[in-house]
Amino acid sequence: MTDKLVLLVDDEIFVTKSLTYLLENNGVRCVSRNFPENLAAIAEAGMPGVVVLDINMPGMDGFQVCKELRSNSKLKDVVVIFLSGRGREDDVTKAFEAGANHYVKKPFSPMELLDKIKELYPTT
Repeated sequence: MTDKLVLLVDDEIFVTKSLTYLLENNGVRCVSRNFPENLAAIAEAGMPGVVVLDINMPGMDGFQVCKELRSNSKLKDVVVIFLSGRGREDDVTKAFEAGANHYVKKPFSPMELLDKIKELYPTT
């Protein structure tokens, strides 16, 4: 997957650092951000294939970010995986209504997330 890019967005620095380490050690290039501001512009500049997105963040929440990505013609087809501690059914429903492709509840298995990324965004 070295030609693929994953954008990680989570306000918890430990989450982004540990996932960056895991992904890069498994051949996945990634960029991480701990805030959602200007995310569409950042994503458009780097053209990720996958965005792993938390819900609870300062400023915009993950639902808003996902809707913004989906409204951008260049980013509308990017795979969006929500990774959140919010596991209520209405949160999951709201994520899919915003345009999510998948939802992973924290706590989570990092290897299962890696497998899901590879499944939803296979190498070409």
